[in-house]
Amino acid sequence: MKESIYDGSTKARLILEEVLDRSDELSKTLLPTKADFVRTLFELADELDVEQDSQIYSQIRIDNFRRIFFLVSRLCESIDIEARSNVILASLKTSALGWRVHFLNAIKENLAKAENNKTVKLIEVDQDTEQQMLDETLAKLRDAAHDGTLGEKKRLCELLYFWRDTTKDDGAEVRQWTEKQLRDDKMVIRFACAFVHDYYTKNADDAVVKYGRKLEKPENLRTIIDLEKFRHRLNQLQGNPDIDDCLRAWQNQDRER
Repeated sequence: MKESIYDGSTKARLILEEVLDRSDELSKTLLPTKADFVRTLFELADELDVEQDSQIYSQIRIDNFRRIFFLVSRLCESIDIEARSNVILASLKTSALGWRVHFLNAIKENLAKAENNKTVKLIEVDQDTEQQMLDETLAKLRDAAHDGTLGEKKRLCELLYFWRDTTKDDGAEVRQWTEKQLRDDKMVIRFACAFVHDYYTKNADDAVVKYGRKLEKPENLRTIIDLEKFRHRLNQLQGNPDIDDCLRAWQNQDRER
């Protein structure tokens, strides 16, 4: 499914969008069929998380994770909360760390929006299930930190923020880990890549255009890493393209403050 199509994206994006178009039809299937389909989506999610399938619509980034989240919500909306909680919990056990964290963050974000704006809740599970999912995901994240694979994960910044939020220790545990990683040049480069992202704006014709590269807000980064030590290590490693990209974004942010 990673084979590229005419516009540079993969067949995965095309298939997910086609399935989304038929989601009303799928939502009428029996519970076992829905459960199997949700489990398959969860199993494949991390593999389908590819940059070329990310698109910008009205300054909103739509990628395969978001497409999968919306598809799962459509499949689960007609299931009662007890059955839905069981389906989600069983499916999450089969998924990799990146999707686990993103999915739990998406549930939290959606419920917050629903409470503030009185919009429809896309996915809701019972409190015991939610806590179990958080605990199991935090355990997997800690395992990845311990065995050295966490730094290799996609969406590293999102994983680190989740670690901070779930431990509820104001980031002490995650900062202890990142402090050790700053001794490793390769990890400094990984952080440089993880903490900088594209951002977009609209021109006069209301078309979305790529504007540049932007560093995560320092007040947020400070909760997961020692910013002074991080910047010092970046300066030591100047000349690496990813390091220089991060430093440029940081310098641009300094000028805007």
